[in-house]
Amino acid sequence: MSQVAAYSTLYPLVLPHLPGYDERLVAQAFKRVGRDFAQKSNAWREDLPPLAVNDYQQDYRLSVPTSSFPHRIWWVKVNNSLIDQDDYELYEEDVLRFYDVSTPWGLENMLLTCGTCSKTAATDWAGVTDGSVGITLAGTANDITDLDFSGATTMDDVARIIQNGLRTETEETYGFVRWDEINVRFYVYTEQQTVSYLTAGSAGTDISGSDYMNGLTGGTGVTLGGYILVNAVLRPHAHADVLPDWVLDRWHEQICDGVLADLLAMPKKPWTNPTEARRRRYRYRAAIGQAKGENIRGQRRTSPGLLG
Repeated sequence: MSQVAAYSTLYPLVLPHLPGYDERLVAQAFKRVGRDFAQKSNAWREDLPPLAVNDYQQDYRLSVPTSSFPHRIWWVKVNNSLIDQDDYELYEEDVLRFYDVSTPWGLENMLLTCGTCSKTAATDWAGVTDGSVGITLAGTANDITDLDFSGATTMDDVARIIQNGLRTETEETYGFVRWDEINVRFYVYTEQQTVSYLTAGSAGTDISGSDYMNGLTGGTGVTLGGYILVNAVLRPHAHADVLPDWVLDRWHEQICDGVLADLLAMPKKPWTNPTEARRRRYRYRAAIGQAKGENIRGQRRTSPGLLG
């Protein structure tokens, strides 16, 4: 999932326009505008961690980043088959509910859900430069070796290194390895083939067992089955003072426009400026339309790096 950045990183862009500013009001404005921008623009959109299918289960609780809620579901796939939007709904804020005739069951084993991981920080993996693990895809055993985690700075990096090793070994691009920071576990899944439990690596440091990926047969919480993938538009909680760093980097000027539109329109303040507030409001609303268009086209362009 995305790394986050605090709204306070943007304060230097707005405070010069607010003589005699009240920092409490600035903080409240950023929270309000950040939430509004996320809801109206669909800018914060993510593939959520896979959900393991339980036959005939109708409701699945979604794993979303801390201090956020699903705002709407963009698409749902079951074992990589796109599901019609009329076959499910977003229920009670964070629950995916399938309608009765669409409830999944009897699926092939295309998802390995690993057990709870004990090494949950990239620094726990950094000393492993010769990692190895085995997994069978579509009946073919694969021995993944020479996994070097010394350059990983996040657990998403760790997952990508394992995924790249898997794809290099199989010479295919349909295998995925995901880290779930909410449930502190790995998932291995494919777009078109069955998967197996993990097996011990043949050389170097074995990462298959409970000390690392925790995906061996019989491990606590380790399961095989079908999967559900959800792509969702997210919104921050009303009290949240962060957004994903890439959202703030892409839309920092426009979010600041929204904040200034709110604050400059406040009456009888040292910074009150109705004319500038209207100009900023126009720019902010135009940015929402632009973000929605980019989202529909699947674009993820970046702006010059404000946040690095």
